[in-house]
Amino acid sequence: MAGQRTDPYRYLTCGGCGCSIDQREHWGFPNENTDPTRVHLIADAAAPAYGVRCPCSHYTLYANPEDLPVGLPKGIRLSWSGKLT
Repeated sequence: MAGQRTDPYRYLTCGGCGCSIDQREHWGFPNENTDPTRVHLIADAAAPAYGVRCPCSHYTLYANPEDLPVGLPKGIRLSWSGKLT
């Protein structure tokens, strides 16, 4: 439709299974006790601060590479540097 805006951040691709996930339906954020192999970060400093929990139990979220979200589990591999948190 003319004039309709599209949210480029609405859908995320699960870092675990590769499914396209609607962030409005599957919002979720890992805590410090979450298995770090189930947490996938997308480097994007301009993105809104939200993530999704896929039905496959993996979390995928946007993160500012210079200022990671508080409360993430230790041991997440940072895809943009290869380092662990």
